Amino acid sequence: MNRKYYRLFATIFLILIESKAFCQATVQPTILTKTQWSAYFTKHFNVTSGEPIKTEVSPSTIPFPSVWQYAPTNKYRLYSFGNTDYMALPSNNGIGTYLFFFDYTQPEKDFIEMNFVADSIVCQQLPKGILMFKLTNDEFKMPGDGNNFNRYIFSTKDGHIASKAVVAHGCSISYNSIDTLHSVIYFNIQYPNRVTCPKCMRFDYKNNMVLSDIGNIEGRTGTIQVDDVHWCRLKKIETAVN
Repeated sequence: MNRKYYRLFATIFLILIESKAFCQATVQPTILTKTQWSAYFTKHFNVTSGEPIKTEVSPSTIPFPSVWQYAPTNKYRLYSFGNTDYMALPSNNGIGTYLFFFDYTQPEKDFIEMNFVADSIVCQQLPKGILMFKLTNDEFKMPGDGNNFNRYIFSTKDGHIASKAVVAHGCSISYNSIDTLHSVIYFNIQYPNRVTCPKCMRFDYKNNMVLSDIGNIEGRTGTIQVDDVHWCRLKKIETAVN
């Protein structure tokens, strides 16, 4: 193959691997039954009984629940990546979703992360092994709970969670492209009435940072905020004392 055709092939290859089709995919979770949920904690954490469980966390200003019990009306999602898992656990009162990370080879990396009034979750795998968890409030409503609330959490398969999240009210973000030279993943912001702000959100995957380039856009409705991620280390899981 001469140099001309080699360059053409290389250009086409780079376009393909950086396209949406090749760079994002929805990760399908296992929806756990009560039996499966109990068996999971019995197997991995040697609890004497699968339900309820008790968690001990590192000191935090966030009031994380300490006792967890399976509720048939909720969905318990498990995302598995070899020796690591993410598990979405609804709170005991049905308000909010907690994201657990478990590493079976390095349990000191386990953590729990909290999302207020967010009850539905989708996980997308982006380039460079980045996971984007999209949480919405579609499945549970409470007084004062608005529509079209989206919260985006960024992490990796090995539990390297970003300290900031994207909160979108009345709009959403979607993958645009990746710039491997500058270690950046670009996102579009999609506003109602087909108004789009291309590449207005960035994720620096080298430094694990969420960045924003939002300017004045005519016809824009909805708001974007960069918010703190509420998480802490998970120290212990054991059987709750009845």
